[in-house]
Amino acid sequence: MKQIFTLALFLFGFWGVSVSQEGSVASNIYQSNIPLHQETISGGFYVDPPPSIQGDPYFSSKNFEIGNLTVNGITYQNVPLLYNIYSDEIITFHPEHRQRVLIKTDKINAFSFLEKSKSNFVKIAENPDYSHHGNGFYEVVASGKVDLLDKHYKTRKEKRELSKYTSEFLEKNDFWLRKGDEMRLVRKKGDVFDFLDLEKKEVRKMAKQQNLIFKSDKRAYLLMVVSHYNDQNP
Repeated sequence: MKQIFTLALFLFGFWGVSVSQEGSVASNIYQSNIPLHQETISGGFYVDPPPSIQGDPYFSSKNFEIGNLTVNGITYQNVPLLYNIYSDEIITFHPEHRQRVLIKTDKINAFSFLEKSKSNFVKIAENPDYSHHGNGFYEVVASGKVDLLDKHYKTRKEKRELSKYTSEFLEKNDFWLRKGDEMRLVRKKGDVFDFLDLEKKEVRKMAKQQNLIFKSDKRAYLLMVVSHYNDQNP
């Protein structure tokens, strides 16, 4: 059974507060709670991207959210987390040093956000020939005999027009199906049918009943298909 430790209960939300406010709240209760082991947060201090880039590199929000973090099989609860999907790195706040710090990516097994985004992520060691694999963090949209995964990432595009910004962050994502050790990138609807060996007629009927179109809402469509497959193959 996993050991579960509870970190500082940050009663004041981390959204919308400054770094100095984060530190003053957290440091008051830091000594009375179990901090992340030094091995976990020894990825170094985190430096924000330069202001010359328009937008931000984060998933869902540029503010901390409370979440759970599994490192080397140990789950830490109620941890302030921030996910940089441009560099594919996880950030937390160290109240003792009043600094944003990086969590060593090679130690992370999984993490989840419990508030606004309510998302669960797992670490996948390898995904050969996929250029956006990064450090291997994928959102788990559905799980079962087949998992539906969503790889979130951001790229940078240089600005050509005259602006105070030299470039901008662009958000993108790719959906993946995972069955055992096999993974398949979903580029088109046919990839789903081929990978899961599904009857197209049956899926089309379900999609029509739920008013789902692959190109319009790929996430909802794939969730419907994968959930149906897992129900039929427990």
